[in-house]
Amino acid sequence: RVEVVGNRVRFLGRANGVINVGGNKVHPEVVEHELLAHPSVSMARVGGKANPIMGSLVVADVVPVEGAAASLDVELLAYLRERLERHMVPVSIRIVPTLDYGPAGKVVRAPA
Repeated sequence: RVEVVGNRVRFLGRANGVINVGGNKVHPEVVEHELLAHPSVSMARVGGKANPIMGSLVVADVVPVEGAAASLDVELLAYLRERLERHMVPVSIRIVPTLDYGPAGKVVRAPA
């Protein structure tokens, strides 16, 4: 999926990776892009978590840079609320030491 803005094309994400949050479509790559723009984030992975009411909710795993604040998860939620639509903001951000990689060397997409 792509978005055309002026004469530029922006990659939004794969159609099969879309998270359906109460009928709103969320591309995990868009949320990851915003997380990675934060100076205290080294790596990020965004996925969906099943929810009986909303269908799915957005969740994120974040690897912080060395020396990041202990309250980085709270800081990131406030940061994302300023930059993303409400349904795109993760309901939880888990701070992890590393992310898992598959045999091809790519980050495993589904958060644990």
